Amino acid sequence: THCSTNEQNSTDKMLYILTLELNKNLERMVEDTENMSAQLTWMAYDMVALRTNPEEGASMRQLEEAYQRCRLELNKNLERMVEDTENMSGKRTILFGWWWSSA
Repeated sequence: THCSTNEQNSTDKMLYILTLELNKNLERMVEDTENMSAQLTWMAYDMVALRTNPEEGASMRQLEEAYQRCRLELNKNLERMVEDTENMSGKRTILFGWWWSSA
């Protein structure tokens, strides 16, 4: 009976582990499904908005282009600032709370 008790404990542990794994997988799948649902809702909203006001699409494209230009310019300025700061103070420096290394 000692072996059967050990076997039962081993089986119970395996079932517990499998149940935990199954719960984790189900939780992840539910979360993924919720995210997809939210994305689909926003896509449907965007479609309705574009159909009711076609000019909004052109405005959104212009806004996206302006954002990309601004982002590019900010990145250029940040790179220049990092280079200037490294040239003044050596290999490593703190800039806006971030560590930058020239190595």
